[in-house]
Amino acid sequence: MSQNHGSASPPKGGGRDRQVAEGALVGRKGFTLVEILVVIAIVGLLAAMAIPNLLRGRLNTNEAAVQAALRGVSSAMTAYRTVNPTYPSNLQQLGSTAGTLSYLDDALAQGRKYGYNFIVESSDAYRYLVRATPQTSGVTGNRTFTLTQLGEIQLASAAVASTNSVPTLPTASPSTRSLPTITKAQRKQILLQRNVRYNPFRK
Repeated sequence: MSQNHGSASPPKGGGRDRQVAEGALVGRKGFTLVEILVVIAIVGLLAAMAIPNLLRGRLNTNEAAVQAALRGVSSAMTAYRTVNPTYPSNLQQLGSTAGTLSYLDDALAQGRKYGYNFIVESSDAYRYLVRATPQTSGVTGNRTFTLTQLGEIQLASAAVASTNSVPTLPTASPSTRSLPTITKAQRKQILLQRNVRYNPFRK
C-alpha cells in the first residue's frame, strides 16, 4: 500500500463555499447617486429647519441679557448721581478704569456686551438717555432699547414716539387773510345770477 506523505486534501465542499463567498462580495452594490442625493436633501432640510430656531434662540437670549444689563446701568447711573452734580456723559465714567469708584463692570462700562453697543446719548443734572443697539442686526439682536432716568426700558421706536411732541399746524389769523375785492357791476351780475333783487344803494 502506498502512503500519501503530501498535505491533507481540503474538505469536500470547501471550494464551493469559497466561490459562494466571492460571488456574494462581487454581487454587493454601493449607494447609488440618487440615494446619496436624497440623503443630502434630507440633511439640508433638517439643517434649514434647525438653524433659524437656533439663531432665534440666540437673539432672544441676547435681548433678555441686554435688558438685564440696562437695569444694572440704571442702578449705576443713580448711584453715580448721588455723589456727583450730574449724570455721567459716558459709561466709562462708571467703570473702574475711570480711577474713581466703580459702579459698573468694566465690560459693560466699555460699551460692548452681549452683542450690543451701549452708549449714553445725552445726560445732564436731571435726565439721561442710554441706547443699546445690536452690533450686527439680525445676528446678535433685532431690537434697539433705550433707558431713561426714570428707569424705563423701552423699544427705541416707542421711546422716540413718547418724547416727540405732537406737531402743531400753523393757523392763519382771520385778520391776515386777504379777501378778493369785486366791483358793483360784478356784484350786480352775481346777484342777478342768484335771482336776488339788486339794491344799488347797498354797499
